[in-house]
Amino acid sequence: LSLTALCAVAVCRALERSGGISAAIKWPNDLVLHHRKLGGILTELSLDGKSGRGDWVIVGIGINCRQRPKDFPPELADTAISLDLAGYPVKRSALAAALMEELDTLCNQVPPDPERWLADYRSRCLTVGRRVRILRDGASLEADAVAVDEQYGLVVRRCDGTEEVLRAGEVSVRGL
Repeated sequence: LSLTALCAVAVCRALERSGGISAAIKWPNDLVLHHRKLGGILTELSLDGKSGRGDWVIVGIGINCRQRPKDFPPELADTAISLDLAGYPVKRSALAAALMEELDTLCNQVPPDPERWLADYRSRCLTVGRRVRILRDGASLEADAVAVDEQYGLVVRRCDGTEEVLRAGEVSVRGL
C-alpha cells in the first residue's frame, strides 16, 4: 500500500511540474482532478519465499491525457476526466519525463526521509475529512475518514465512535 501511495505523490508532483496541474489523491490510489477521476496506480509485488523480502515490483500508472467525452464508456462519462478535457494540453513526453524524474526522486528520498513523503500524501489526500462508504464482502458501511496513518492506512470512525484502519478495499467518497 505505501508504494502505491508514494507513486501517487510522484504522479501529482509530475503533473505540477509538467503543467501546473494540482491533482489530488482519493485514498489509496486514484488521481482526482476537478472532482473527477484522472487516473490511478496499481502495484504488484512478489516476495522471496525464504527471506520474505521483495523480489520484484511492477507499478502501473494510468493518466487520462487526450480522451474526449466519447472515449469514456457511458457509465464513466460523468466521473472521469482527461487532461485535455480539464484544459491542460500537456505534452505526454514532458509528463513522462517529469514522472520518471519524480519516481527517481522517490527512490532516493524515501529511505532517508519517509516522513516528508507521508506529509505530502496526507496534504493531497482528499478522502480525509469526508464521509465515506466502505464496500466490503457485498456490504456497505458508512464512516468518517479521519486520518492517514504512518503506513498509509485510512483511519475511519464509525457512527458509534469506534475507529478502524483500512489497509485495502473499496472506499467510495461522497461527491466524487
